Amino acid sequence: MMGDMGFLTSLLNFAKEQINDETVELLQPYFAAPDFNYESARKASGNVAGLCNWAAAMCKYHVVAKVVEPKIAALRAAESELKVATKEKNAAEERMAIVQARLDEMQAQFDVAMQQKQLLEDDAAACQKKMDSAAALLHALAGEETRWTLQSKEFDAQIKRLTGDCAVASAFVSYLGPFNKEFRELLMSRDFYQDCITLNIPVTQNIEVAKFLVDDSEVGEWVLQGLPTDELSVQNGIMVTRASRYPVLVDPQGQGRLWIMNREEANQLKVTQLNDKMFRNHLEDCLAFGKVCRRAVTAKQDKPEACMCKLMAADNRCSASFALLRLWQALQTHR
Repeated sequence: MMGDMGFLTSLLNFAKEQINDETVELLQPYFAAPDFNYESARKASGNVAGLCNWAAAMCKYHVVAKVVEPKIAALRAAESELKVATKEKNAAEERMAIVQARLDEMQAQFDVAMQQKQLLEDDAAACQKKMDSAAALLHALAGEETRWTLQSKEFDAQIKRLTGDCAVASAFVSYLGPFNKEFRELLMSRDFYQDCITLNIPVTQNIEVAKFLVDDSEVGEWVLQGLPTDELSVQNGIMVTRASRYPVLVDPQGQGRLWIMNREEANQLKVTQLNDKMFRNHLEDCLAFGKVCRRAVTAKQDKPEACMCKLMAADNRCSASFALLRLWQALQTHR
């Protein structure tokens, strides 16, 4: 048997898993013999010595395999379970990745919604504060409703009377300059007001022309410039500033002169008189450059010069350039 060429190959390919307990038990008496060992077998034949070791190793393998084989089977079962669990784990991780991506998207949407919510809450708080302020203001002004209602009705009535009031004020400026305060009031109440009533023109009874034509701030400015505070002086100031024609001031106390000089000081007022040798030059300069010129009149000069009469009689209703030309011609004629 040992001379067979395939003997070594059969030993290498021996089905050691097929060894059972009965075979191992049958070999135990041989292993227990005192001469069944490697040294004793070597004395007889070196090949037999190796075969003894191989037989002992196979029996030892069977004994060890009885313990290890269940563990190997358990290992294989565990490896199978591990593969299944790993596959399930990978599938779960893929699902978790999808869910996580969806969660991140929803978290971003949630953050944006929370920001919008905060902005809306801030706007609502600001709006509530404005509403509270408005409610407090309305509550504080509730007592003004009656006054405002009456005032609105008065404004409507005043608008209706505006045409008649303007007509009376225009007549006052145009025709009542030469008269004193009492006669002015008489003419306004007896003639101007009654004419409007006769013509069915709405007009304010006992209208105060001074308050209708000028406001308190301008009157205060006139007072600072030297105008007296009485009503007659205020009416005269209105005629000086509102009339389209040149007013003539009868001013024995010099109050009107002082007021005009202070008023026109910012406009480069030029004071001259007829006996001044530069009178015409001053007058021409004022006319050419739009400056204010005041001619001082002495006791002997009770009448203006002929050129001044033509200047004061000049038609200023035409265009500015044509009026200036006529005034310039009036000066040149009397040079």
